[in-house]
Amino acid sequence: MIRTIAPPGGMIAACGFLLWQTADMTSAYAASALFGPAFFPRLVLGGLILVSLLQIVDAVRRHRAGTVPGGAAAGRPDVAGFLVALAATALYVVAMRFVGFLPATLVFQAALFALVFGMRDRRGLVYLPALLTALYYVIFLRLLELPLPQGRGVFRELSRFLYY
Repeated sequence: MIRTIAPPGGMIAACGFLLWQTADMTSAYAASALFGPAFFPRLVLGGLILVSLLQIVDAVRRHRAGTVPGGAAAGRPDVAGFLVALAATALYVVAMRFVGFLPATLVFQAALFALVFGMRDRRGLVYLPALLTALYYVIFLRLLELPLPQGRGVFRELSRFLYY
């Protein structure tokens, strides 16, 4: 039972720490405290916490019912993939402070697709993260007009050029 709930429990703890790290992500351009530059990271982290809680609830239900997941997919959890995703998410949240939302998101997605999901097609590793990042740009910056982390130094200037 502990082996089943430890990974989602670890994810909850890590996401809680990363949520705490987003506390000082503020902007004078934010329309409100809710829709500031930390909105998207908090949304992602909240989603991870929710999914982790659902995994724990499912594990407890199965344990009480005396059932175990069946089939080949129910083998040992991919601990390496979990740790890579956890580390990439932590680096993503921290990197946004320094390089801004767009570059951090682009690299984060490419890393997840390559290292966790095993994508090997180089064109896919370039085009898919670029397409998704452009989609996020349109949704968050143009449609919702949410300020996103701009980074520091040259990255801040690049973000200002792209955002405004």
